[in-house]
Amino acid sequence: MHETSIEEAGWCCLKLKQWQQAEDWFTKGTLLEGDTETFWEGLGLTLAQQKKYVEALPGFKKGRELCHILHGYYYDHLIGQCYANLNDFYRALGHYTKCLNANPTYTNALNDIATLYFNEEGDMDTAINYLKKAEAIAESNKEYSILQIIYMNLSRIYRKIKEFELQ
Repeated sequence: MHETSIEEAGWCCLKLKQWQQAEDWFTKGTLLEGDTETFWEGLGLTLAQQKKYVEALPGFKKGRELCHILHGYYYDHLIGQCYANLNDFYRALGHYTKCLNANPTYTNALNDIATLYFNEEGDMDTAINYLKKAEAIAESNKEYSILQIIYMNLSRIYRKIKEFELQ
């Protein structure tokens, strides 16, 4: 079967939340000679959607290894999310930081760092600072979907610290 067909079948199954079929297709793609980053990305995303974070990590790491160097930050973000879901604060923070070093305006990583500080450390001030930075960037870039998440997170924090007028 042609690699494009395998890739498209994997992405279609992923979109349809047919996790096992997506995993099968992406796994087939990784076994092809000259496998590409997209198969590893798809495999990692499929496994992460099934909450198989430990199993997803090698897929994201291999995707990062195969990707264009300018896009490595994306994989560091995904790796950070896996570690966050495994309650490994420092590894998650390390990968989010690596992501932001490569792309300081990546609002998803800023939001996820804020979430880490809020959930794991209870550090509301640091979380708010990261969310405010993400908010400014998201507003400037008209990234409305992440902006909605940022506002929800700010609202949660303001409610927690009883800043109801800010909430």
